[in-house]
This record gives sequence, structure tokens and C-alpha cells, in this order.
Amino acid sequence: MGNLAQGPTATVDGGLENQADGAGAVVGGGMFNVAGSVHATVGGGMLNEARGYAATIPGGSYNAASGDTSFAAGNRAMAADAGSFVWGDSSSYDIVSAGVDTFVVRANGGLWFGAATTDLTPVIAPGVFISTSTGAYLSTGGAWTNASDAALKENHASLDGKAVLSRLADLPISTWNYRSQDAAIRHAGPTAQDFYQAFGLGEDDEHIATVDADGVALAAIQGLYRIIQEQDAQIACLEGEQAELQGQLEALAERVSALEEGSAKTVASTSASGNSRGGWLLLGLLPLGLASVWLSRRTGVLVLGRERLPRLRTRPARLKALTLLAIVAVGFTVASFSLVGVAGAQDTGYEVNRWSVDSGSDGLTGGDYMMMGTLGPLDAGTLSGGEYVMQGGFGPPSSAARFTIHLPLITR
Repeated sequence: MGNLAQGPTATVDGGLENQADGAGAVVGGGMFNVAGSVHATVGGGMLNEARGYAATIPGGSYNAASGDTSFAAGNRAMAADAGSFVWGDSSSYDIVSAGVDTFVVRANGGLWFGAATTDLTPVIAPGVFISTSTGAYLSTGGAWTNASDAALKENHASLDGKAVLSRLADLPISTWNYRSQDAAIRHAGPTAQDFYQAFGLGEDDEHIATVDADGVALAAIQGLYRIIQEQDAQIACLEGEQAELQGQLEALAERVSALEEGSAKTVASTSASGNSRGGWLLLGLLPLGLASVWLSRRTGVLVLGRERLPRLRTRPARLKALTLLAIVAVGFTVASFSLVGVAGAQDTGYEVNRWSVDSGSDGLTGGDYMMMGTLGPLDAGTLSGGEYVMQGGFGPPSSAARFTIHLPLITR
């Protein structure tokens, strides 16, 4: 009722207040619809207008297909560009084509794409904008999420992170642009051929799946982490050894310091007392030397004990000999006390705790020092203390030899 068809072969099949203007224009039904161009078509619905050449509106409401060969459907879909496809959901505002030959869908509840071989009612989860039958989806936040459910996988094989890291280090990586884009639009990464040759991942050597690139990166990070752990362990071991060596070095430094301090004290003490004690020692030994020379020149063989000196038969001679022997005894006593003083004055605790002027001439040894010969009997004993030992004194080597004086000998 109230329908109008104008133009060659224009047709309005039914409905209310529909109009077909143009050769071959068609309105199938509905109400208040217009097919206003050559071969334009409105299938039905309400308040739809197809005014582009061969434009199509299958139905719905408030749709417009003004671009040539455009398509508009749903609610408030506006296909204003040639070759555009626009689908509008039930929202009460317009959705307009994005340009020539574009495909625009407004689906505030989400989209689903996939394959099905049986009856299927797809489920679009909350937060998912584009869902697929593969399990991968685009979130409403804009993140593409790969399917990675364990139930979808098989034939697992472990990866050596260090080996992956080594191969990744040799993988050529550069920046480039797609030939379909302007040269100013840059991207970075390997080529699919190099990636496939290095890791053998993916379906072919012309594509790189994001899941494979991510897996390689994660494996390389694990390999790097293990290397860092090994290096940390080596560093900790070296630090422990360094600390031990440092402790030993400090201990050695303390010992050297102590030795230097003790050496300085010993040198100072010896230097301060050496001159005076050396003078007493020389004073004691001088009479001994003079007596030795005189007796050797004035007499023959000196025999101690019951033997008598051959040339000491007169009283004056015997008095001279006795006087000389007294001088010798006094000299030896002075020398002995001088040696005792030298030993006892050392800071390291040297001490002579036994001495004697007696007959005999045995050699006595011990410790670091040794003294040969005695003046007097054989029981002169050992003079020792600290690291020093003095033994023996003055005496003749044999009854047949000429008279000889053996000085005390101290060795260390």
C-alpha cells in the first residue's frame, strides 16, 4: 500500500510505503524503504535506503548503502564508500565505513571466527573481542593471545638454554620495512629463513609464529640465568679464597712487625753493652796471652799435677812462676765474668749458671754454642742458659807437648 516503482524493470514486491527508483531497482518488502539507484536492492526491513549503484541492504533498520556496490546490514550501518561492507549491531548509533573497499563490523559483544564440522554455538569469553575456533583470541585490551593449553600439545622435548643462547647470539637481526609499507616504517627482527635455519621451528621458512619467537627468548633467558649462577658460584669461591689469603697476609705482616721490633731491641741492647763488656774481655785475655808467651820462652814443657817445671828449681824462679800463674788465674776469672756478663745481659734471657777454674781439657758441647778446653780439673761442667752454652776452659793437650794455652771456644 502506497508503494511506488519508477524506471525500467523497477519492482516493489510488497510492504508499505516502499519506493524503487532506477532501472532494475528492487524493494522486496518492509516499510519506508528506498532503492534509489540502478540495480539497487532493499530486501526488507524498515527505513533503509540503497542509493548507490548496485548497492544492497538485505534488511534491518536505519541502514544506508550510498557507495557503489556497497553493502550495509544490521542497525544504523552506513556503507558510504564504494565497495565497503558495514555491519552494525543493535547499538543506537551509526557505524560508518572506513573507506573504499573496507570491511567494518560493530559487535560490542565480540566476534567469533572459526571452523566447525558439526552444530556449534560459539562462546565468546568475557574480555575477548575476537575469538577463534583455534583457541587463540584478541582481548578487549588489544593483546593477541596464543593457544597454549597442555591438552592441545604433544611430543614434548626439552631445550638446552645455553645452546639456544649460543644460536641466538649468531642469529642475524636487523631493522627493515615491509615492501607494502613506506620505507620510513621500520621493524626489527630476523628473517623467517634465518630463524628456521637456526631453530627449525614453525610450519615453514616463510613465517615466524609469535609463540616460537617467545619460546626461543624464554629458553635463552634460562640459559643466561644458569651461566650467571655458575659465575656467581665461582665468584663466591674466589672471594672466600681471597679472604683466606688476606687473613694469612695480615698474620704474616703481624709476625714480621713483631720480629722487626724484637730485632731492633736486641741490636740496641747489644750495641749499648758490647763495648764495655768487650773491654773487660780483652783486659782478661791480655794477661793470659802475655803469660803464654813468657812461659813458652822461659821454660820447657809445663806439666801440671805432680810433675815439676824443669827450669823452676830456684826459689826466685818458683816465685816468678807462682806470680805468673796468679796473673793467669786473675785474667781467666776476669774473662769468665766478662763472658757471663755478655750472656746474661742479652734481652733474650741468656744465662751462665755454672763455672769453674780447674784442671783438665775435655771439650764440652751443647745447645747452639760449644767451648773447648779448661783451666783446672775436668769437672768444670757446662755453662748454659737461653740459646748459649759454654763448656771447658784452659789446659794442656798432652804431657809431651810444649806448654800451650787453649783459649775458651764458644760456637753457635
